[in-house]
Amino acid sequence: MATVSLNFWPPQKRQLQPDSAHRTRVAAQRRTGLNWRQHDETRSCAKSPVCRRCALIALEAARLYSAANLAIYPVDDKKRALIKRWNYEGALRDPDRIEAIFRQFPDAGVGIACGPSEHVVIDVDERNGGNESFRKLCAEVGLESFELCPTVRTPSGGFHYHFQAGNERIRTMSHALGPGIDVIGYRGGVVAPPSRRAAGAYVWHCEGDWPDTLEAPPLPDAIRSQIRARTAARRVQRLAATTIPPIVEQGERNQTLALVAIRLRTRLGLGRDSMMTALTSVNVERCRPPLSERELTEIVMSAIKYPVAGVDPLSWLDGWLSELTNPTELRVATTLATLADCVIGDLSPNAELMARRCGLAEPHYYAARKRLEDLKAIVVHRRGRKLAPVIELRLRLPPQPPLPRGTDSVAHHCGKSYVRI
Repeated sequence: MATVSLNFWPPQKRQLQPDSAHRTRVAAQRRTGLNWRQHDETRSCAKSPVCRRCALIALEAARLYSAANLAIYPVDDKKRALIKRWNYEGALRDPDRIEAIFRQFPDAGVGIACGPSEHVVIDVDERNGGNESFRKLCAEVGLESFELCPTVRTPSGGFHYHFQAGNERIRTMSHALGPGIDVIGYRGGVVAPPSRRAAGAYVWHCEGDWPDTLEAPPLPDAIRSQIRARTAARRVQRLAATTIPPIVEQGERNQTLALVAIRLRTRLGLGRDSMMTALTSVNVERCRPPLSERELTEIVMSAIKYPVAGVDPLSWLDGWLSELTNPTELRVATTLATLADCVIGDLSPNAELMARRCGLAEPHYYAARKRLEDLKAIVVHRRGRKLAPVIELRLRLPPQPPLPRGTDSVAHHCGKSYVRI
């Protein structure tokens, strides 16, 4: 009988050795900086090991951005943020914290958080037809709108045009001003010079290495109106995709379009012309056969009487994000905002379906909803045991100034304040 060797058991653990690039990278970060790789202008210095000169230049640029009242964050060579909540309160402004973070990530680039900085960036990408779209945009709004703003040349050959957004929260949208022209606004960010990638470096498009001023001009009204129209059109498309069936048959057309018109009026605050344009596109695409223009006009004139009193779900979520530190509460709030953005009428989700949609057990969903009630972010109107409660979203109010000394209460009426002493 033949014997079988059992030397293969137990299996031997193979020792995984890190590659030479990883070992060099770790050693370079642990050393004091005397043996860092020499700076090379002919290739990207975003690769490992880190370059001491690039690290010091990035830290100095971060300090300059902070001095210009811009909120920044560190990025890697793939434009990914290296800190959490970088587009909210996690963005860096304090010089001491900036130095500590960039000492922790010596090979990081610099990114500008558009929301905390109150900036909006027009991103022109030539790879997606951005140059042709930019010529058409300049013909409509004028080339002088882009001549005075700080401009960055990207490694891919595109441009970043920086403007001030003001108090308006302009959201990030792709192809917002045409093919290849993106708008990067609230909750978005852009990579800034002197950051480097494998394709090259980000540089300021000016005569010297650094612009004379980092103060951006206000966003022109012509561009702002185009962004608003594009935002409304996208929300109409999302509303049609989630709440309107692919084909609306005869007998349901008037009721369906009337609900859409009311939602466009109360939630988006659209006027008569914008509402007519949106309903016309939905009528042509979904209704079989389409309604006549006279019937659409009657629907719009009826919907225009409704007051603009609804709460924008996305604005509601943005206002309460800083208070939602628990991931479970954030997941429930995000799901509620998504449903409210798609539902026409009252928001009354079933608890079992909500828990399943959030990926939570029902007790955890109820606990998170109770926490939102305690924060006064929502108001739950209960309607008995057999009906799901109606959830009302409440915007976060700005902090009220303290009452004068010796006062008992304050009341507001007709724009005036009355203090009882």
